[in-house]
Amino acid sequence: MFSLVPQGVAVGLSNLLIVLFLATSLKGDVLQVGLLAGVMSLVLMPSMMFWGWATDRVGRFRPFLVFSFVATGVVLLLIPTVHSVAELFVLAVLKSVAYAASMPSRQILMAESESHASWRSGFARLQFVEGAGETIGLGIGFASSSALGLGTQFVLCGALFFTSALITAVWVRDPVLIIERRLVGIERFANTLVSASAMVANADVYARYATPGSIRTIFKPTLGYFMVGVFCFSLGASALFSPLPVYFLRSYSASSVFLLFFANDLGNTLGYALVGGIAERSRRSLLMSSALRMLMIPALLVAGGQVGFMADFAVLAVMGGVWALYDVASTCMFLELARSGRVGLYGALAGLGAAAGSLLGGAVSMSYGFWVTFAICSLVYAVALAMFALQFRGTGRARKLV
Repeated sequence: MFSLVPQGVAVGLSNLLIVLFLATSLKGDVLQVGLLAGVMSLVLMPSMMFWGWATDRVGRFRPFLVFSFVATGVVLLLIPTVHSVAELFVLAVLKSVAYAASMPSRQILMAESESHASWRSGFARLQFVEGAGETIGLGIGFASSSALGLGTQFVLCGALFFTSALITAVWVRDPVLIIERRLVGIERFANTLVSASAMVANADVYARYATPGSIRTIFKPTLGYFMVGVFCFSLGASALFSPLPVYFLRSYSASSVFLLFFANDLGNTLGYALVGGIAERSRRSLLMSSALRMLMIPALLVAGGQVGFMADFAVLAVMGGVWALYDVASTCMFLELARSGRVGLYGALAGLGAAAGSLLGGAVSMSYGFWVTFAICSLVYAVALAMFALQFRGTGRARKLV
């Protein structure tokens, strides 16, 4: 788990560093910033599906982690050498493909190292460790933005990824047996048999209060509405955050922008430390996270001056904590219900939403202004809220009867 800390520091520093490099060194505009984020996220979709299939197929995870960290580090070392936006886009695509190789392996290793009952707390701990690294990375960016050049900061990011690769190669071990996710399937089958027995015993009561849809959900859980909700949540987040650095640069210095995103990562990291138990209730967690983000976005319109900075700082910190709640609840729910070989589907669909959101956020901000972008993001989160509500519709009452 601690092998993720150095690369987490690099991720926290490099994600914003690439945007600043495009906006300052290459003189890119907000549309190009959004397009860059969109392309990087779009590439994640097929990459996550491929790497998810590959890890399940091979049954080993350490090689994928080492490859991912080394390849990403090399790409980050090359970024300061580019002289055009097109060259930066090519390297950004390679970075996304390389980094995606580690994502399914992390999730599966977490699932196989924890019992099913501990999945949410285990995933929260994993994300806390990585989030702590990203927060440190943004703190380094804030402290060194005036002292170090962009090239030196990219070299630091590459070195941190190489460090994670070395730690992973030495300390991380693949599980001898891939069994925990199969046990979840057996457990779900046993629960289905118990539910069926209870339904037969209470058929008259159940017929009055249950619907055919709620019965099907118990015996054959589907993820249709849930996956649309994941897509919308990712869409809203990306449409909001991809143009946000440019929006803040209109009112604050580069070091202040680093500090604002540091607040978001700090809230995110602390959130992972706190939400493990809360996220056990997937329905409540997903609905709450969607509603809070929908309602908090308009507060970001208050920008400029000390009051605006403190308001933006507080909103981004809380938004980071809300993301942690959503991330733990949604990821673990997907791992419980997804079939073998499809573990990359969640990341792929989230990546598709992030790609579409980045393109949407950049284009709308460029054409109509940031306040229109914020309004659209709130609306997208409202759709995510509706999708999650539909996913769990009728299941609460049905399970209580069973």
